[in-house]
Amino acid sequence: LFDRPFRRKMIESEVYRAQLIFYIHNNPRHHGVCEDFRYYPHSSYKAMLSQAPTNLMRSSVLDWFEGPIGFIDFHQREHDIGTIRDYILE
Repeated sequence: LFDRPFRRKMIESEVYRAQLIFYIHNNPRHHGVCEDFRYYPHSSYKAMLSQAPTNLMRSSVLDWFEGPIGFIDFHQREHDIGTIRDYILE
């Protein structure tokens, strides 16, 4: 994370932003670290739905999904990560 040169991609659309958030939360499941990302202890998924204090931009993120129910619903859908494959830096 702190090695140089680091690379960044500009988030230029709401669709990409939502898919990217799902990609980040789903990554442990995708790589076989856990069976269900919702219960992965190092994920921000639970923190987004919690009322506990956080440094995350929780209200902004939940607003992008039109609230907690929309956030949960989006994460329960099937996603084609291929739609953002070009934006993922490996």
